[in-house]
Amino acid sequence: MPNNITKEKSAFKINVKVIIVQEDDYFVAYCPALEVSGYADTIEKAKASFDEEMKIFLSETVNRGTLEKYLLKMGWRLRQFPEFKYEPPKVLLDKTSLLFKGNRKIVNQEIYIPVC
Repeated sequence: MPNNITKEKSAFKINVKVIIVQEDDYFVAYCPALEVSGYADTIEKAKASFDEEMKIFLSETVNRGTLEKYLLKMGWRLRQFPEFKYEPPKVLLDKTSLLFKGNRKIVNQEIYIPVC
């Protein structure tokens, strides 16, 4: 299921929609549900940059104890049944992606981040 964060025993499983757009000589990978982005000179490198930024974002917010506060501020909901997961508000990707010029591609990006 796209756009959710599930906390498992030893990791966070993050599955979010990411808009990939080319701006001049770079590709930008942007997740409107979390306002996290990465960029590089190829799509593959932009996805890898996005993954790294997500790891930093999650690591910092978990270590500071602010992840839940940030998600709730962004309009996410916590579901505890049948599994513990966060679900974002309905983000209208079409409206968000209109902000970007040029061709764009929307992909699901799944990331596993170990819990420290």
